[in-house]
Amino acid sequence: MIDHKIAVIELFNLEVNNCELICDAFKLILSNDQEIFIDPSFLGINVGGSGVEELWRYNLPEGYEIISTIIEL
Repeated sequence: MIDHKIAVIELFNLEVNNCELICDAFKLILSNDQEIFIDPSFLGINVGGSGVEELWRYNLPEGYEIISTIIEL
């Protein structure tokens, strides 16, 4: 049986504002090493694998600094 549990959450440019978490994008890494990347900035919400992450990174402004916050579950 395939295990689809989330093993890691990676948030890009995380900000904590009162009772909410705000980030530019985030990635879920499952225990079977599959990746789900969520990009809310690309013409609405774009969900997919590593290709979506590559497109997100490609479209970032030049010199944009990415700060990654990793939560291991």
